[in-house]
Amino acid sequence: MLSKVVDTTKGEITNQYNGLGFRVASTRPEERIEYLCDLSREYYNLLERTVNGEKESFVYDNNVISMSKSGINYYYLQDELGSPMYMTGTDGVVSSYAFDDFGRNIDPFTGKQKKKAYTSHGNIIQPFVFTGYQEDDISGLNFAQARYYSPEAGRFQSEDNIKGFVENPFTLNHYGYCWGNPIVLIDLDGNMPKWLEGIYAHLAIEADMKARYSSATNDVQTNVFIKGGGIDRTITGNGYADVVMKSGGIYSVYEIKPQTQDPGDISINTPGKEQLNGYVEGINANIIAGNTIGKYNSTNRGERAFEGTTIIPGNTAIISRLGDAPVTYYTNGDGMIYYEVGKTKLEQKAEAFVKEVNEVKENTLRSLARGIQSMTHGSGKIERRIARGVVGVGEIITGGLCITGSGVMFIDDGTVVGIANDPVAVTIGISGFGLIFDGCRNIVGAIFGCDG
Repeated sequence: MLSKVVDTTKGEITNQYNGLGFRVASTRPEERIEYLCDLSREYYNLLERTVNGEKESFVYDNNVISMSKSGINYYYLQDELGSPMYMTGTDGVVSSYAFDDFGRNIDPFTGKQKKKAYTSHGNIIQPFVFTGYQEDDISGLNFAQARYYSPEAGRFQSEDNIKGFVENPFTLNHYGYCWGNPIVLIDLDGNMPKWLEGIYAHLAIEADMKARYSSATNDVQTNVFIKGGGIDRTITGNGYADVVMKSGGIYSVYEIKPQTQDPGDISINTPGKEQLNGYVEGINANIIAGNTIGKYNSTNRGERAFEGTTIIPGNTAIISRLGDAPVTYYTNGDGMIYYEVGKTKLEQKAEAFVKEVNEVKENTLRSLARGIQSMTHGSGKIERRIARGVVGVGEIITGGLCITGSGVMFIDDGTVVGIANDPVAVTIGISGFGLIFDGCRNIVGAIFGCDG
């Protein structure tokens, strides 16, 4: 982790972390910031920030909702990536923000790149930037939990904890952001990119419904522009309906939301249903005015729009795929489509990898505990056995590095040099296994006091 930064013009800052890797303090000669984090969350976890004794408190649902400072509340509006778009107060918008695909700061009104990530008005400075990362003013980097990210370079500043998978070569770059695809992937904690589930699910469901229900008598369109469909909800007052089916002068409108927003009772009103009703009312208003509806041709006054009535029961949910992550979705006949996104194969591999590493750590700690207990009650020379055990650990670590290095040399066969170094890779790999064998033998000898 980044412990200290020195800049000839901005000064210096020292960061401190707890044993779990959470940042707990940042200190400059003129300023000290202390962080109180929710240790149960891997990201979106900053509960309180104290700057020179003045506290800022943050409230969350899935992402940060509000900041409270000096008894005044400020509220966040984020985009699909979790990046702040606006901060509002009692008097309206206090600050506005915008970022490009890789997180560089751009002016939200001109689209031109700018230097500063956040805007200060009086004493109001908020810490969150691209995807909810926290900006470090001295280094210009963004704190991404597991490591720091440079939006200017589109790269992380230290290696990924998850080293990637040989069968998916694009995952082997240990510094790149989201495998070079920030449009449909997001990395919230600096460990493993994830699908942008909302965008991913919308694309998959829209494509599946259009293919499944389109016919000569049923015109299915997606992302349908509706003038007046976002009144009291969007700045322009317009909106885009996720799915619209037109059959015999009837427009059936559908809105897509995650399964977590399903209240379990279609009679209960939700923000999603209010959004859907806005689209229905907007279409009907356009029909009365004689306007066209998005991708459809001219309308006539005999047409009407309603909430979609197609029912897809949850126990016969459709599985749609975009990439290799399954999307399960269903409707209850009220126009609301609810979905759940499964894990990609890479995410499954990453979870299995992390689980395996944790198991190895636990087994190692248990073995060391037994070894220490044995040495404490043994009759041999304790110092020699401890030294032998330390040597064994060193040999195992070195052997592991040799094997990792040989693996990298094996998979770089895209060039002549990459192919030519394979014999060297074999030699290094064999040496690595030999070191690990010797290390295990020394550790066993140290624990049980045997020779050889």
